[in-house]
Amino acid sequence: MEELVEALVEVVGAENVSSARPVCEAYVTRGIMEIKSEAPAVVVRPKSVEEVRAILLLANERKIPVVPHSGGLSGGEATPMRRGAILLDLRRMSQIVEVDPDARYMVVEPGVTSAQAWKFMQENYPEYRPGIPDGAPPSATIVGDHLDRGFHFLSTKYGSAADAVLGLEVVLPNGETARTGSCASPTSKWFYRWMFGPDLTGLFLGSQGTLGVITKMAVKIFPLPKFRDVLVFGASDWEYLIDPCLAVLRMEIVDLAQGGNYHLATCRRARYKWPPVPKPDFMPRVWMNFELGAETAEELENIKRRINGVLTKYQGEYGEKNIFLWKIDTRSIIARLTKPNRLSVPYAGHKGGGLLFITWYTVLKDAAKFAEEAEKMMEKHKISPVVWLATIDHGRQALVMPIVLFDPKSPEDIKEVEALDREMTEEFLAMGGIPYRPNAEVHAPMAMSQSIGYYGLLKQLKRAIDPNGIMHPGRLALE
Repeated sequence: MEELVEALVEVVGAENVSSARPVCEAYVTRGIMEIKSEAPAVVVRPKSVEEVRAILLLANERKIPVVPHSGGLSGGEATPMRRGAILLDLRRMSQIVEVDPDARYMVVEPGVTSAQAWKFMQENYPEYRPGIPDGAPPSATIVGDHLDRGFHFLSTKYGSAADAVLGLEVVLPNGETARTGSCASPTSKWFYRWMFGPDLTGLFLGSQGTLGVITKMAVKIFPLPKFRDVLVFGASDWEYLIDPCLAVLRMEIVDLAQGGNYHLATCRRARYKWPPVPKPDFMPRVWMNFELGAETAEELENIKRRINGVLTKYQGEYGEKNIFLWKIDTRSIIARLTKPNRLSVPYAGHKGGGLLFITWYTVLKDAAKFAEEAEKMMEKHKISPVVWLATIDHGRQALVMPIVLFDPKSPEDIKEVEALDREMTEEFLAMGGIPYRPNAEVHAPMAMSQSIGYYGLLKQLKRAIDPNGIMHPGRLALE
């Protein structure tokens, strides 16, 4: 280890390398996407592509695992699964490299945060914004969210964050640097994802650091509407919420649609109780927020009229007690429209700081079944049944996210969470769900075992790109 540390110091300087146990342990994260991980053997903080390349060459020669880490807010996904690993903390690589307002993209390094990108655009290109993750802390990174196919503040309108990626600069395990998309051509800008052959950009999206280190990324930027508002449908149960939402989203007039059950509100700050606190009288059982944007006040009012027309139609079918307009106050509207925001942060205080998102992609039509089953399973394990629901690409897909709140210091809690995760994964895979950010212990092995052709091809690609298996071994059921 001393020899490795000395070699890394030669690359990045002594102030950017540490094998001290307190430093390494600080990177271990329990919660958000994973409840098991290992502390790295050494943390190294490169500043440039050249330094990343030198570190990977050292690791590849010695066959030492490497784990890329930017904001670290994907939980255990950004920490090692194997002992003795180098954790590559990329936060010093924090440059906004380029903005092209005509081609509508920006190029960022992996350490650029949502807050940094938002402020930069606000000050220099006020009519545009990147797709920053909605609900995550401002310290979440642009690269991390887009690589993980995350959910951003315009995902209902434009698709997942990965749909906004136009090109990458990647350092491969052997130290070679490659670019994907049009930027691979030395005379071209970062404007076109598809290049003149297969889409190599997509190979790295969702790869969880198993194929290389992303050192630059081009992402689309989107016009920020001049007039904005929020309408909310409340419903007496999930079954009454989905079809009205589908009808609204088919009109393709909504920027962001997301909601959940009443536990989503009552568990944000409440101290832990079992059974959970009852539903407040003023709050619907479930709801969906529609965040709206327009260039004129008249256009915004027309959008709201069209949505209210859908509501009136379904009230005639379901009854006004089962689907209705829930009027929220101005403070709540401002909180929803403020970006970046911290809406997910208070959940960590519900029960000792443990926070696990067990998130699934499904078609929106089936989202009610997923949400109902999630609530039942969580109640069975005496876990507050907090469920969040979001729509992607005008409702073509949905994210159903059970938010599991637990005490990470309690072995009993961890045992229940692990049992719930396995039970839910078995059930949701059988229902046709796709795990979002699959964890290494449960989701990836179970999902890969059912997708033999896909898994076989992925393993071949891994062997070709990373024959020594140094890049984040253990993730995605890959060694």
